[in-house]
Amino acid sequence: MEHQKDFFIIDKKQSQTFPDSTILCDVRDIASLKESVKGDVIINLAAEHRDDVRPKSLYWEVNVKGAENVCKVAEEKGIDKIIFTSSVAVYGFTYKETYEDGDLTPFNDYGITKLEAEKVYINW
Repeated sequence: MEHQKDFFIIDKKQSQTFPDSTILCDVRDIASLKESVKGDVIINLAAEHRDDVRPKSLYWEVNVKGAENVCKVAEEKGIDKIIFTSSVAVYGFTYKETYEDGDLTPFNDYGITKLEAEKVYINW
């Protein structure tokens, strides 16, 4: 029987599905991440996605810098698997199937910074 890995979800609010696996943390705060992150797998759900974000730099701080912080902490702690979420804001609206290697057509600040964050993960 295969060993089931421990996973933890990083978000600013409690997961309804996995409340005991949620790490309530601001991904912009690397010290808090270092203190909180544990386990074998990280599921990063942290993202700034509201349409009315002010200042606009908050998208970059949370989505891009936050992704970089999660990767740094994972590497430091020997965690080799991070699951990263994406959305239609990165891939764009389409009436056909979309694949990870398909066209990326972000259409707002959220989508642009999530795409940048995905490049952080790819280079990790």
